[in-house]
Amino acid sequence: MAETKRTTRVPKAAKTKPVDEYGHLQPQAPELEEAVLGALMIEK
Repeated sequence: MAETKRTTRVPKAAKTKPVDEYGHLQPQAPELEEAVLGALMIEK
């Protein structure tokens, strides 16, 4: 008899991005954000 191949599923909770206690998403590319915010501050 052929064996059935079982696949595992990753729960959705494991795929979510880190969110702090206030519901804000943590920076994913801090260097890019620093460059953009720095450019905006210089512009003003």
